[in-house]
Amino acid sequence: MKNIIWEFLLNYSANNITFKPISNNSSKFSSISAVIGNTAVDIVLSSGFNNGEKFEVNVLNGLQSAIHSSTNCKYLKLLDSLEESHFNFKKDDIIKVEARKGSTKKTGRNIDELGMIIGDILLYDQNNIWPLSIKDINGDTVSSYPGASSLFDSSGKLNELSSIIPTLNSFGVDFEKLQFEFDQRNGLCNPIPKISQNTKCIKSFFNEIWGLNYFYVRNRTKHWEVFWLDQQKLDQLSSNIEVTEIRYPNKNSKQLSIHCRNEYKKYIIEVRNSSGREYPNDIKVKVK
Repeated sequence: MKNIIWEFLLNYSANNITFKPISNNSSKFSSISAVIGNTAVDIVLSSGFNNGEKFEVNVLNGLQSAIHSSTNCKYLKLLDSLEESHFNFKKDDIIKVEARKGSTKKTGRNIDELGMIIGDILLYDQNNIWPLSIKDINGDTVSSYPGASSLFDSSGKLNELSSIIPTLNSFGVDFEKLQFEFDQRNGLCNPIPKISQNTKCIKSFFNEIWGLNYFYVRNRTKHWEVFWLDQQKLDQLSSNIEVTEIRYPNKNSKQLSIHCRNEYKKYIIEVRNSSGREYPNDIKVKVK
């Protein structure tokens, strides 16, 4: 929804695009306001924006202001950080800022193409498009990953042919224990799967999670964390990953959590059901 609204406002050369937690025209819903020509508009969002989407709207508006003004200190500092992170990026050369439009599907794409899919905001100069992946202070999710919905069949039996099995296997997940714990939760007794461990996929998993050719931008309490995803940075983030803990479902939780780390980052891989149901349908990768 956010991309549709941003595109609509930008197509009409809107200025002062601002997210309002409570609209002036509603006592319940948030809105996005803007000025088109000499007319103020307020688009009420009856389904709401999440916090990450609100933050993206604010960053978009802040960067649009910063490239035309020297008074928006917070976003001028962000532009400075971008310039420090890539030798070809020059803040004074930026001529346009807009929300990225289109599909966010990463499956089947080369990792060097992922920047234009992962990016939330695009900065343009005369020769380049610079994608920015924007995270707020609490934005610890790097990416989703497909395959969780095929992990169990409708009877609660682990599907040994699931596409996500090799990936979870790489991290040392004990599938016997995983099946047992879900069976305990649901009063079942399914056959115990026999799957041999293979630890070769971890680096390629994180390569797909991060991708290449974009700025990672996260708002920290007193500064911006910014880096450009080139091959050297990707190797830092995805190499020598050590699994430190695996937490299995139990009577109080239906989530499988894999904790791992390397010298540069700590990760949590959450295999869960995002709809509140029993068996997994979603994988989120979080970074600390």
